[in-house]
Amino acid sequence: MLDDKPSVIWAKYTQALRGVWIKPTLLATEQDTEDATATSRARKFLHIGTDKKRKIVVALTNIRTDEDDWARMACNKSELSRSRYQRISELVNATLKLSPKPDYVLFPELSVPLRWVNSIAERLSSAGISLIAGTEYRHINDHQLLSEAVLVLSDNRLGYPASVKVWQPKLEPAVGEDEELHSTYGKSWAFSTLSAKQRKPVYIHHGVNFGVMICSELQNSKARVRFQGAIDALMVLSWNKDLDTFASLIESAALDVHAYTILVNNRRYGDSRVRSPAKESFMRDIARVKGGDNDFVVAATLNIDALRAFQSRATRWTKEGDKFKPLPEGFRLSRNRKKLPPK
Repeated sequence: MLDDKPSVIWAKYTQALRGVWIKPTLLATEQDTEDATATSRARKFLHIGTDKKRKIVVALTNIRTDEDDWARMACNKSELSRSRYQRISELVNATLKLSPKPDYVLFPELSVPLRWVNSIAERLSSAGISLIAGTEYRHINDHQLLSEAVLVLSDNRLGYPASVKVWQPKLEPAVGEDEELHSTYGKSWAFSTLSAKQRKPVYIHHGVNFGVMICSELQNSKARVRFQGAIDALMVLSWNKDLDTFASLIESAALDVHAYTILVNNRRYGDSRVRSPAKESFMRDIARVKGGDNDFVVAATLNIDALRAFQSRATRWTKEGDKFKPLPEGFRLSRNRKKLPPK
């Protein structure tokens, strides 16, 4: 028992209380062990769920959060009005009505109050939809705060539908954000002493590998390239008005990471998109939205199997009918993403 991993202890405890079948959890633990021998210790893989999805559908919310909302959250006086909750609730209901049903719904940076995370996640989880959202500032004390991404991912490892909640902090604020928080509100970032070199986790959710970044973190080219070969999709939660810069970063990330790159931005600025490392230019933006007077949600399908099969070739040589751009130099495919036969 002392040598058991936390996931195994959790499974045994649940089995004792509920009498459920826990083989999927043990299988996931075996996968953890295999990956630990095949990858660097610095890389963190989080296995959740045991299904094997060939394609996934992601839903992007086009929701507006105003500067007044930002000022209130910086003061730890979050805007929790009925009208704001109704706006978010309507987006959740619109997501539930989408066909095909999304696997994930993404909300932009700083768009979801912390007090509403559970109710939103429970509504989506009941339909088997996972939530990935940027939450409002968490105040550690009177002088320190931070922002986070919350991931509430569907899970079946215990033999019945469940979900796992993961909090991923933004390690450093954007330059303008840092200045405004300090000069106007007297706040400092809670993680200012952490190293920006800390590797972000790779989530392996029902067989799909993805990473999450929060807004200005996308500008760290070293952090982006660390995902190369390890992920199928990079999800970026943003509050950004420098659209030209971020458009270039998203287009670059899709090619140098060679993965589907998803940006969901505050509707006030727009340009949320799903970018593919596709060979044909007209196929690169699978979805792209900007502006509008109302909040809405749009979905896009990502072909995970097709991307992996292309990346699994022994060489970088291309063929006439290829769907994707050639792999970048030095690209190394993670063993758990290898697809045979390659195409």
